[in-house]
Amino acid sequence: MDAGNKTKRGKRKPQRKADYMTSSVTVQTTSKGRGVFASRSFSPDELVLTAQGARSPNRHPHSLQIGADEHLFVDPPVRYLNHSCDPNLGVRTNAQGTIDFVAMRSIAAGEELCFDYAMTEMSLHEVETQAERTSCDCGTENCRGEIGQYATLPEDVKARYKGYLAAHLLEEPGRT
Repeated sequence: MDAGNKTKRGKRKPQRKADYMTSSVTVQTTSKGRGVFASRSFSPDELVLTAQGARSPNRHPHSLQIGADEHLFVDPPVRYLNHSCDPNLGVRTNAQGTIDFVAMRSIAAGEELCFDYAMTEMSLHEVETQAERTSCDCGTENCRGEIGQYATLPEDVKARYKGYLAAHLLEEPGRT
């Protein structure tokens, strides 16, 4: 047996395949941290995941905004969905008032699942407190350079996301 597969006490190290797995998705650790990957292919507008977790009036790094003053502290695997400025997932508010993630286009098995955080967030804590914005590492052709919020999304991006935005964003006073 390869010595690299043993602990200091000589016991075999467990093989790490996935951090979390369902029949539809797996959470895997990559060079950028954890990410969610499709275990099978998805068709456009097909339901991929539903956000679950505890509701709160407070924002948190692992929360989704689900209402003007309401957030959902999301459980895995949704907690590990990464941001992309060119997402393959969109969001829709479901009958329970939480978020369903649906395929915006065909998604192949093995592809990382990502959404634009601006699809659920009217404003970001960093903007409200004038803190340094979180830079975006998505690397897509459409990358905006920083993770944004719905309130400041360019109009062409809002138009591209039509039908894939949380309902509360469209109900907010002063929205564009």
